[in-house]
Amino acid sequence: MNHCNALVAFCILATVFSAARAAEEPASPGGEPLALVIGIDDYQALGRLTTCRNDAGELARTLVESAGYTPNRVLLLTDDAAKPQNRPTLATMERRIQQVAVLAGGEDSLLIYFSGHGVTREGKGYLVPMDGDERRAVALSWIKETLSTSKARSKVLILDACHAGSAAKGVSRIAPSLVADSTGIVMLLSSAADQVSYPAEDSRHSVFSRYLVDGLSGLADANGDRAVTQAELHEYVRKKMVGWCLETGKTQTPVVFPKAAAPVVLARIPDIPTLSVTAVDAATGVAIAAEVYLDGRRIGAAPVSRRLEKGRSYRVEVKGESSEPYTETLVVSRGGVYSVTASLKKITMRVPAGFRAAPGTAAETYTNTGWAKEVIHEKTGIEMVFIPAGEFM
Repeated sequence: MNHCNALVAFCILATVFSAARAAEEPASPGGEPLALVIGIDDYQALGRLTTCRNDAGELARTLVESAGYTPNRVLLLTDDAAKPQNRPTLATMERRIQQVAVLAGGEDSLLIYFSGHGVTREGKGYLVPMDGDERRAVALSWIKETLSTSKARSKVLILDACHAGSAAKGVSRIAPSLVADSTGIVMLLSSAADQVSYPAEDSRHSVFSRYLVDGLSGLADANGDRAVTQAELHEYVRKKMVGWCLETGKTQTPVVFPKAAAPVVLARIPDIPTLSVTAVDAATGVAIAAEVYLDGRRIGAAPVSRRLEKGRSYRVEVKGESSEPYTETLVVSRGGVYSVTASLKKITMRVPAGFRAAPGTAAETYTNTGWAKEVIHEKTGIEMVFIPAGEFM
């Protein structure tokens, strides 16, 4: 990772709401939340990014599974979307932002998330679409004006728009000016203006966004009221990043503006307990294919989610091909999401020519010479128990 001081990496969480509705208690919309989530990795004119698409997809999934959003009210735009109308070109981004601003009703909450390149030009901040560059981009000032016309009770803007190693110039220094002339704007930045925003160890998500998603899943609910406010989210992410910085030797500090803003609810955590399982390679941190079992019954391939019951304990098993199985026991005592990340270690075993190790198998214990206990014949797919040559009991 090249530390580039010329880059100003940032992630802004800007919550916009009517000053007349600011109160001591968190804003609690009676309508339904609506979200537009955008993630761009593959740019036509600027450098390619690696975490934005994953961050957007994970956030969209979390909003539905954990934060009280219904699936048909979360619109995901990515550069690899199958439908052309869901690819974030300049025209599509502007049209979709205007669309959700109009569709959000007076009691609804509105969230817009963007992860991709951000640039500054002549003292103004811009978000770059997949077909854009430093001249063709969406102005933050235009987004603010568009949101101001929406009838939505609360408006949330999350931006992760400059990344370590990016060739684009970040816009975090523009963030305070966005607050200055807009009553009721709350912003959470992933890093201070003179710091770099880093990817996580698995290089699939940014560190900030990883903790952001965990917090919105319910882990940031400090007072147990099943609601996550921007203050709770910032404090959760801040504490997590302190630990990450001490572990890695890097420095990244999330910042909130203003510090004494009225609380706004960003997520409503359902009282229904939910299991969420992902599998990663222990050596690289990259997501891998694996089968997930709950109390011995297969429930699908990771990533997978299932509802649980309170007052019960569950045995979670994750089995990947040529990997040591992962097992964890969960005791369900509350609602919300129980996240399991299975870190699977590759099995270093010997297999006979023309065979491969069966999923979830281990080294045989007959001779202790490292041969796989169960193997699969490559040509026929027949599973066999391999008995190596030698004498044994």
